Order: sequence, then structure tokens, then C-alpha cells
Amino acid sequence: MSEAVSLVATDLRDVGDPVTIADLVGSAPGTAYVQSLVVEDTSTRVRLIYPHGRVVEVAVPALPSADPQVPDGLGRVLAVRARVGGAAARCSVLGSGPGGPRRDDIGWPEALGLAARGVRTVFQTV
Repeated sequence: MSEAVSLVATDLRDVGDPVTIADLVGSAPGTAYVQSLVVEDTSTRVRLIYPHGRVVEVAVPALPSADPQVPDGLGRVLAVRARVGGAAARCSVLGSGPGGPRRDDIGWPEALGLAARGVRTVFQTV
């Protein structure tokens, strides 16, 4: 059973079948923002919107954390970035605190959980 976690009201059926992260890296290098998520049994479908209007749905083999944790002392969460290239993926969170802005690594579950809570999230393929 799929549970919709929508950042913006959308209908994902018009995009077609989701691509894998590996397919996305080979076919769509660049940066997109995450518009919406659909949580499935073992993965999360993420709808990406590129600056030129291209819409892509990618299947991420992870589920969002129900209570995403951010590194200690990060302060206010400003944005999340998921950067994928080749076989590697790296997610990070940008925050602002008493020591100024900083970026810390986080896992897919935290990145997806923060995106589901409405934190601005970008997806970068290199």
C-alpha cells in the first residue's frame, strides 16, 4: 500500500514509470528540486522538477524517516541536497546556528524525511 506524502498537490501518473538513480545519472545530469514524494513498501518515488521544466520521477531505494534527525548543533535547517553520481550517493543538510552556516552529511532516510516535512530539497546528478 502506498502512502502519499505530498509537498505540492500532484498527480504522479502523468510522468510514467519511475527511473532508477543509475538511469537518472546517465540521462539527466543537472540539478532539480523535489516537488513531491510517494512512499511505497520498500522505496520512495521522488518527483523532480528541473529549471527548464523537465519532470522526472525517480525511485529511491529508501524510506523517509518518520522523525528525521539532524546533526547536533546544526540549528535551523535551511535545505537538503541529495547528490548522486556513478554508484555513490551523498545526502547533506544545510543549517544555520550560532557558529554560522554549515553543511553536514545525513542518510537517505533523513533526507527524504526532511523533504516530506517541507524542507527545500534539491537533487543533483553529476
